[in-house]
Amino acid sequence: MRGRKDDPNEIKFIETIKMLAPGTVLRDALEYIVAAGTGALIVIGDDEEVMKVKDGGFRIDRQVIPSHLYELTKMDGAIILSKDAGKILFANVTLQPGTNIYTSESGTRHRAAERISKQTGVVTIAVSQRRSSVTIYVNRIKYVLKDPVTLIAKATLALQTLDKFQQVFLKVMKDLTVQEFHDSVTISDVALAIQRGEMIHRICGEVNRFVMELGKEGRLIAMQLNELLIDMNEEMLLIKDYYKRRKNVNPESIHQEITELSKSGKLNINTISNVLGFGYVTEKTGLKTITPRGYRLLNKLPNLPQPVIEQIVSNFGDFKRIMSADIKEMGTVPGIAEVRSSNIVNGLNRLKEKYLLEQ
Repeated sequence: MRGRKDDPNEIKFIETIKMLAPGTVLRDALEYIVAAGTGALIVIGDDEEVMKVKDGGFRIDRQVIPSHLYELTKMDGAIILSKDAGKILFANVTLQPGTNIYTSESGTRHRAAERISKQTGVVTIAVSQRRSSVTIYVNRIKYVLKDPVTLIAKATLALQTLDKFQQVFLKVMKDLTVQEFHDSVTISDVALAIQRGEMIHRICGEVNRFVMELGKEGRLIAMQLNELLIDMNEEMLLIKDYYKRRKNVNPESIHQEITELSKSGKLNINTISNVLGFGYVTEKTGLKTITPRGYRLLNKLPNLPQPVIEQIVSNFGDFKRIMSADIKEMGTVPGIAEVRSSNIVNGLNRLKEKYLLEQ
């Protein structure tokens, strides 16, 4: 189960993944354990709650050295590390978590690891002797650590998928721009464009997670991602252009709601339309035309500051009226002098000609 980015458990999970990236001391120790075919139960943190469920064992209080940590796992008990995983504090410990805490695991180590994390909130790691796998628990988050070869293969496939999705998104946005100049946009068109944009965000999130988990070995993947990425600010501008203004709702809150729908697998044209304030799409409403406010296309004009764009939208109300304004009318907007007025009007007309010629 994965949480929101601002969830404390999600933040702790990300920090843990970085701590276990290839090349780190703790990852080296885990690889020793897996290679030797032994199991292990490791607790990261000696909080008061951990001490309450700890029984027996002996104190080490020494810096973590991969070979030393591996040797200590030959004993049946758990190992407790410091909060930063820099020191081995206790070894051969018996842990006694509450048996009433739900766990979906079957193995003894994994059941104890999941229960300890849920009960105390600390990070626990279970190494399976039989499956040679490493499982991380952060409260209710469970994650099986993947080997670098598998991660690189998955990241490469994700990059290829990202490239294809971005090409589709660019085509959808180009078609939408043409429709905006023709004043023939429907809510279904807008919802489709936002859905495509969110799919790209999701893939980028997956690739970034692979990069983070790969540590130093993920530098090449990170470089490829940076080369592929296109400007995705248009999705937010789409929301600003089309959402229905209402109390306690703004583009940021709508984008957050769309992101949550994407995470839960419930993102589609219907749910996007509803979040934007148009209700669920029907055969009738899906074909109804709507006019943008003009934020996205005004942002395509060079050297046009955001405050000026806000003034233009506020003054004219929507993009249709903005496009029909002549230089004199544009010059009546506060903060727009004659030269800038001419640049805006002529710039929008050139933009229109460009997109209509490319049809």
